[in-house]
Amino acid sequence: MTVSKGEDAGWAYLEGCRVDMIAYPPTGLGQKYGFRIFEPEDGESPEAFAERLLSDPASPVYGADAPAGCIPTGDEEFLFFGAARELSTFGETYLSSLPTE
Repeated sequence: MTVSKGEDAGWAYLEGCRVDMIAYPPTGLGQKYGFRIFEPEDGESPEAFAERLLSDPASPVYGADAPAGCIPTGDEEFLFFGAARELSTFGETYLSSLPTE
């Protein structure tokens, strides 16, 4: 889960992606192609609501190929969440492809 700030959810998403991509390889928001906005149910924390969506196979944000989820949590603050793939860096991939002799 990532908390990101921006004028609106779109700007916060771009900032979260930028930060994740700078820390290459991306491990979260930088792997997502978009997001969907949700509001937690009454009495449920944003984190608990996000965890519930992430574990429900019928959820629109379930799985690594799904868009990220987004919950507005405050003034210009948004909680983004979603499953991500485990990626290796280019260098590790390249080095493993070289002959060992």
